[in-house]
Amino acid sequence: MQEEIVLGVYREKIDKYLIKNFIEDENLYNIILDNISSMERHIAEENKSFKQIIPYLFIKCNDEYLVYRRTKKQTEGRLHEKLSLGIGGHINPIDTESHNIITGGLERELIEELGLNTNDSLKFIGFINDDSNEVGKVHLGVVFKMEIDNKIDDVVEKQKMTLDWYYIDQIYTDIDRFETWSQILFRNLISTEK
Repeated sequence: MQEEIVLGVYREKIDKYLIKNFIEDENLYNIILDNISSMERHIAEENKSFKQIIPYLFIKCNDEYLVYRRTKKQTEGRLHEKLSLGIGGHINPIDTESHNIITGGLERELIEELGLNTNDSLKFIGFINDDSNEVGKVHLGVVFKMEIDNKIDDVVEKQKMTLDWYYIDQIYTDIDRFETWSQILFRNLISTEK
């Protein structure tokens, strides 16, 4: 099996932006696009000087948010059984064929995981950086939001995830069961949404 190649940016290029967990500076988006590099995933997962770029989409339908639980069949063992507000994954070289490698990677992941086409309804929100744990130290989330009219109730990769819909108060109640990126997203943005 061929080693997965992931795209990211060397930390030195973006380090001055990584002083907060939730970053809203749009300049960082273009800096990432201008400095994108590739690395074998098994090396990138241990290389703290390289931030793998992860498009990370949260989906809202009326007053509820899509929540998924990562099963033990997912690749990233450090996140097994955690709840997540964000759907997404690594950017790969195939995504360079898109008009924008970040949104191209996200669109590919959504089709693979949910069978969902974004139809250009993505709204860029900001970035999540979490250097408090081993997963966060080597990843940077690029956060997008999408509002839909009808709930999604099924996934393509059933062995890797299960879906549910939560109101804000339910997320708050279960916040400790969520991965840290979802906690950061919730505390900095979702908990204040109307």
